[in-house]
Amino acid sequence: MTDAEAARRALVALGLTPGASTLPLADLMLTLAPRDSGLQAKDVPVASLFSKVTAMRDKLRVLEQRVNADDKLSDAERASLQAHVTATAEALTGLLAFFSEEALPAPPAAPSAD
Repeated sequence: MTDAEAARRALVALGLTPGASTLPLADLMLTLAPRDSGLQAKDVPVASLFSKVTAMRDKLRVLEQRVNADDKLSDAERASLQAHVTATAEALTGLLAFFSEEALPAPPAAPSAD
């Protein structure tokens, strides 16, 4: 499975957009531009970013399962750790939402044939 296919499946599984499977993820690039103009910008393929974010969310789920299964933690410690895991997973989901169809810029209008 390609990064683009994995990213599409992740978006659909997360329910972020009804048309997520139609996004042209293989062609999208995210440009990370530093505030310091002396530093170089970096282009990151969106499909690769989605794949990494999805992997991070999977690892958070494993961490959450381990926290739940640990009998050495008190209820307060368990709740505190779960709150951090949940907040991190929500932040990752929010990152993916930036690339929903509603958040993507509209394609440029085709020139009229006047």
